Amino acid sequence: MISTIHNSTMADVPRRNEEVKKKPICTFQYNMFMKGVDRADQYLSYYSLLRKTVKWPKKVAFWLINCALFNSFPIYQKLNPTSKMRYKEFLLQVAKDWATDKVETDTDAARPGTSTQTPRVPHEEPLGDSRVICENMC
Repeated sequence: MISTIHNSTMADVPRRNEEVKKKPICTFQYNMFMKGVDRADQYLSYYSLLRKTVKWPKKVAFWLINCALFNSFPIYQKLNPTSKMRYKEFLLQVAKDWATDKVETDTDAARPGTSTQTPRVPHEEPLGDSRVICENMC
């Protein structure tokens, strides 16, 4: 292997049956740090959001959403240590939460039964009635 970061030193790598094998340091470090990437790729392949599409921006957007969901799952687990939710159940719960229209805010929780609506302003033509302008010009 050729590496611009590592030199040609060898590292002792323990095996399962207690024998030690020598490997180049670049191979040892690659294998050590690739485990997390391989596991992430494995999980993302099981429950992929990607669909066949010709437009690559859509694929990139779905891939980024998929990665964000995968990265949020360990955070959810740390914040909820008693929850035994698996990754698939987590994805389904997120999808259900995104699909519902109701969003509860702190003010809604404090005052049950009350709702606030934004008042609509009636549309008025800024220049006045166009028929009067046309009659004066004609």
